[in-house]
Amino acid sequence: MGFCIALINAHPSAAYLSRHIDAAEQATLARAESTLVTEDFLDGLRDAFDRLKAAVAIARARQASQNTDRG
Repeated sequence: MGFCIALINAHPSAAYLSRHIDAAEQATLARAESTLVTEDFLDGLRDAFDRLKAAVAIARARQASQNTDRG
């Protein structure tokens, strides 16, 4: 998770990552829900995506702040 957050922080477009992570979450959950996995597994997937989305939100805010400071 730490590595993913580092990549998120280094990416030049957090807005793009936000859309991509949302799409990946939907596809991953749909695929997992169609198989015989436990609810704990699904909860773990949701938790991981929630953590990624929180990191993206922080990166978006930081990028917006940096753009405001520049302009």
